Amino acid sequence: MPVRVFVNPPKDNLKEVNRRAHKELRQIEFFRSVLDSLGEDIFSVNFKKYLEDPQTSLKSEKGYIESIEAERRREEEKNLYHYLKVRVRDCRNLAGENGILMKNEFFDYVEKDVARSKTWPISYDSVEKTFFRHFIDATPCEEQINIDSDRPYVRDTEARNLVKLMTLFANKVLKGKFNKDIGVYKLEDRIKKGDTTIPDDHLIAYRLFRPAAFVIWCEFLKEAIANYLIMNRKITNEMKKERKRGKGTRVFWVELEKEGWDAIEKIIDRLVRHKIWKDRGPVIANAFGQTRPEFFRLLLEKGEIEGIGKVFEEPIDIQYLQSGVGD
Repeated sequence: MPVRVFVNPPKDNLKEVNRRAHKELRQIEFFRSVLDSLGEDIFSVNFKKYLEDPQTSLKSEKGYIESIEAERRREEEKNLYHYLKVRVRDCRNLAGENGILMKNEFFDYVEKDVARSKTWPISYDSVEKTFFRHFIDATPCEEQINIDSDRPYVRDTEARNLVKLMTLFANKVLKGKFNKDIGVYKLEDRIKKGDTTIPDDHLIAYRLFRPAAFVIWCEFLKEAIANYLIMNRKITNEMKKERKRGKGTRVFWVELEKEGWDAIEKIIDRLVRHKIWKDRGPVIANAFGQTRPEFFRLLLEKGEIEGIGKVFEEPIDIQYLQSGVGD
């Protein structure tokens, strides 16, 4: 077995070489959860040195990126995104309103070690394409970091809000409802064969997080929440400009009071209550065997299946979700 020994190596450089070997060169590709952890480790060490450097008085994520060599900036921006995702996943140094360290209970139901699971209803890849993509802004933040200020730092606000949103889904859809012993293996086949031992709550949890459907409804969820915040003047004019420029992921850069979370809960309830998630007919059971997001965009937004036509009257679009606030 060939062995490579490094004597007094630059550890930070080796981390980056190791990450590149697995991600770019694909010698043995890491799972996404491992890549996030590795990128977070690289970024947090470098960023900590920058924050503690007395030579720089005004500090920010953008300032840090601009302070390093030009050829490293693009890779370090990627590591920043890894860092932000891991903070939400693991709640690193993230305290809630009561001062107690938060826990993202959603990840109790996410498969983090293999691409597909026969046990858990959610893949790590799906979380990447949904909650992370729509509610974390991957661009370096311009706001100055001042640990002595009483003003909440937007990245802390963003992370806390997203952890709270994901934990709401865990409490409403997964905890006490998804049965690990039933799992997800060939669930739709069992439904089509008339298996009556699968509870509605378990079926809802399974279908809601089917990857292609998850991608589409999460996009609608983000827009419904953003529209609510805009209508209630929670999102600033500057954030509206950012959204027009295509930077729509700063939805959670605002502090949300109880009224705001009550509205978001109603939006989630509206989503979860839709009959499609527990419909046991063959048409819908076959539909959940589809893997293309665009199939589910037509199904959820229009209530239609190509070649079949209308299959339910009340589509799950942005307006449908927003209407839940009035319930």
